[in-house]
Amino acid sequence: MHPYARLLHELVELRDELLALEHASSNILQSIHPSHLSSTIDLIHYLGLRRRDIRPLQERLAAVGLSSLGRMESHVFSNLDAIIDLLSCALGKKLPEDISLPPDTTGMPLLESHTNHLFGRPPTHRRVRIMVTMSSEVAIQVSDCHSFYFRYFFPKLAIGVVSLF
Repeated sequence: MHPYARLLHELVELRDELLALEHASSNILQSIHPSHLSSTIDLIHYLGLRRRDIRPLQERLAAVGLSSLGRMESHVFSNLDAIIDLLSCALGKKLPEDISLPPDTTGMPLLESHTNHLFGRPPTHRRVRIMVTMSSEVAIQVSDCHSFYFRYFFPKLAIGVVSLF
């Protein structure tokens, strides 16, 4: 199998997996305010992407000169679609004029705005924020020690804990 064909297959599977996760989250999405819906869908896609170890895929993409999917948190699907389109074109499965447009550039400012709203503005000397995903049981334990441990040892970090299970 041609390396591009293998990459294309993996990326299509990944996109399908993220789409299934979005559909599985439909109950949650129904309760989201319309002004936050696209950001919430993108967050679901991003969390689904980060659930798996994509480093081998990233290395293979970079080795053939394609995006390694490293900075796509503000527009997961459009990045995946762009790479899928390019590979499809390279393999003769799609015409160049059918390639998707580049990702919407409003995603990053919107992501930063939502992040600031959730965590507060970052300190002037640092932009670090940490979001940890874990089961509810662990989140309760972390919540108990969060005030003391994280505030004492890491007072300058904005830390958010999100339970996904």
